[in-house]
Amino acid sequence: MKKYETIELVGKAEIEENVRKRIATTGVRGLSLERAQELGLFKRISLLLTAMHLSMQAADRIFNQVDTLLKDLGLRRNEITKACNEFDKASERFLKFWTDYYSKEESNVDMDEDIEVLYGNILRWSTLPVNWQLGEPQFVKEKNIEASIVIDSEDSDKILRLSKSVIDENVDSCEESWCVTKYDVKEKSQTCIYSKMDKASALMSAKRLSADDEENIYSVSQMLDITKRETIITPVKAFRANATIGKISNKIKV
Repeated sequence: MKKYETIELVGKAEIEENVRKRIATTGVRGLSLERAQELGLFKRISLLLTAMHLSMQAADRIFNQVDTLLKDLGLRRNEITKACNEFDKASERFLKFWTDYYSKEESNVDMDEDIEVLYGNILRWSTLPVNWQLGEPQFVKEKNIEASIVIDSEDSDKILRLSKSVIDENVDSCEESWCVTKYDVKEKSQTCIYSKMDKASALMSAKRLSADDEENIYSVSQMLDITKRETIITPVKAFRANATIGKISNKIKV
């Protein structure tokens, strides 16, 4: 199977403009293109396509694990392998579509890290270990559980969930400083070189470093250290008309 795991995407603004132009070439019979642009329709489509690409890549990583295990069994063609092959082909078609339409070699945006985070979150949400070997436990021992109260609504199709809420409050302390970061063009990675500097020193340092190392990029960024107070509110019981309602539901928090 051909993989597209290291695709570097163009910026989201460029994707949005690309989507608008391609839709405009075929014409529309609903909203006018101008009105759709004003309402953010093209931007929404581009963001959803980005999310779809990300989720497909994470699903592809899960599929690879299934595929490896099936090969370990030496499994003959059956319904499971047939379904996996269909997913494999559909995934490849979409990823190729994305590659052909919305990527370019010179882009500096790499989604590999985002894909790995999403992949890990999906497995943790399912209480499955991210790295698993034959013979090891199937589920993680520790689960991050968040309690909430689930209340049946008068509308049978809906429920009301009272979940934990967090209130962040800024306290008076707010310290400003500046830092210098290096973007390695070849490695496509960013590293903080200096921190806790005043603005003038940071600007001079970045300029000096860029003169000594012309291949890479040095930037100056503002740093704000803000002291916060966090209040956590966790529901444990709910009442209506002097009667207890709802039930506690424990869900896994990713």
